[in-house]
Amino acid sequence: MSKNDAILKAGSQAALARLLGVTRGAVSQWKHLPKGRLYQLMVIKPEWFEKI
Repeated sequence: MSKNDAILKAGSQAALARLLGVTRGAVSQWKHLPKGRLYQLMVIKPEWFEKI
């Protein structure tokens, strides 16, 4: 999952930041979604990773 995919699923950059417990500024500085944050999303929002 890319950073942009995560932002789209969360609804906004600010919503993704809230979900991950980081600042919006931190999210904006990421060039790619960090592996640790990807894992965090997989735990918090497993439905985002379900295959249909």
